[in-house]
Amino acid sequence: MNRAEPRPWDAGRVLSRAFPHVVCISCLLLERFGATLGAGQIFLCTLVVPVAVGLLVMFRLARVEPLNLGFFLLMFCGLFISAIGGVLYPDPEMRFSLLSLIELGLIYLTLLPSPAAGFDTGHVLPVLILYLRVVAIAGLVEWALQFAGLKLFSFTEKASWLHYVSTEPGYHVVAPIRYGSGILRSNGFFLLEPAMLSQMMALAMVVDLFIRRKVRFLPVYAAALLASYSGTGVLALVIALALTGLSSPRQLPRILLIGIVGVVMTSVVAIALPDQFSSLVDRASGHDQSGQLRFASQLTVIQTIADNARIVVGFGPGAADGYAKGIAGSMSPALKLFFDYGVVGLLLFLAYFVKMLWRNDARPLSLVCLVLFQVSGGTLVFAPWVFLFGLACIWSRPPTSAEGRPIAAINVKPFQVLA
Repeated sequence: MNRAEPRPWDAGRVLSRAFPHVVCISCLLLERFGATLGAGQIFLCTLVVPVAVGLLVMFRLARVEPLNLGFFLLMFCGLFISAIGGVLYPDPEMRFSLLSLIELGLIYLTLLPSPAAGFDTGHVLPVLILYLRVVAIAGLVEWALQFAGLKLFSFTEKASWLHYVSTEPGYHVVAPIRYGSGILRSNGFFLLEPAMLSQMMALAMVVDLFIRRKVRFLPVYAAALLASYSGTGVLALVIALALTGLSSPRQLPRILLIGIVGVVMTSVVAIALPDQFSSLVDRASGHDQSGQLRFASQLTVIQTIADNARIVVGFGPGAADGYAKGIAGSMSPALKLFFDYGVVGLLLFLAYFVKMLWRNDARPLSLVCLVLFQVSGGTLVFAPWVFLFGLACIWSRPPTSAEGRPIAAINVKPFQVLA
C-alpha cells in the first residue's frame, strides 16, 4: 500500500490555524506585558494582533466587506468632527489629546476584517476556550497556594526587572478580599485584576454552554469566578442571560443550568469558607465598593455636563481622561464616548461596534461580549478585551461565499495547527 504523500507546506493554512493561538496568548497569557507610558499602557497584543490580522488579509484569509467599511468610516468621521470641535473651540477645563483618537481608531480598525473562505473558523472557539480554561485553573491554583505561603499575584514583586516590560502599574494586581485582610483575590495569574478573571469566566460559561454545548467545566469556571471575589462577571452574566432569555426562550433550560451551578457553588463556599463568603457579601452590598464607583456615580457625572451644548459633539478626544470632577471611578466606555465625542459619536460608535460583534446565530455570545464591554469599565481602549471579543464573535463566524451564503466551518483539535 502506498503511503499518503505529506501535504505541501501551506502558509495560509498554518496562519489560519495559528491566528487564534496568537490572539489568546498575547491577550490572555501575556496580558501583563507591554510598556507603561505616563498614565497609559501599550499592551503587547496592540502590536501583535494588528500584524496578525494584516497577514490574514495579505494571504486572502480575511476580507473587508463594503458595508462594514462604511460603518467604520461613518464612525471615524463622527469622532473626527468632535476632534475638530475640540481644536476650534477648546474648553479650558478639558484636556485635548489627538493620540486618544488615533489609539481608538487603530484598535477598532483591527475589528474591520472578517473571515474569508479559506479561514478555518471552526478552530477559533475551541482554542479560545482552551486558554480560558488555562486561566481558570491557574487562578484557582494561585488562590490556593497563598494558604501554603506562596503568593504569586504580581510578576514584578517576584522579579523587579520585569517592571520595564510590565503593564501592572495602575492596576489592582494584588487585591485583598477586604481592607486589612491577608487573603488575596485571585487574578487568574496571567491577568491584571481579579475583576478581569470574573469577566473571562462569564465569557467561558457562555461559550461552553450555549455555543459548544459543553457542561463539564462549568464548576471550574464558577469556582474561579468565586475566587476572584468580583461581581463584575456575575453582573454581566446575569444581564446577558436575561437578554438571551427574552430574545430566545428556547435557551431557558441552559440559563437555568447556569443558575443551579451558581447556587450550588455559592452554597459550598458559604458552608466550607464562611469568612470568605462574608467578604463576598460585603463586597456586593458595600456602598463604597468599586461597583458603586463604576456604575452609580456615572449618573452624577452625566448630570454635571447635561446642560452643556457640547454634549452633542463632545468635548474632544481625551477630555474625559483629564476631567477633574470624580470621573475616574466611573469610566465606562459609553460614558467616555459620550463625554469625548458626544451623542453623535456615541451612536456612530455603537452602530459600528454592534454591527461587527452581533451574530443572530450566536446571540448569547454577542450579548455577553457587548455587556462585558460596557460593565467592565475602562474597556474602550483596553486592547486585550476588544481583540478577544472580536476573536469570539467575528473570527468564529462562518465565512460567506461571494453570493452571501455561509460556508461550513471545519472543526479541528485546538493544537492541530500544521495539519
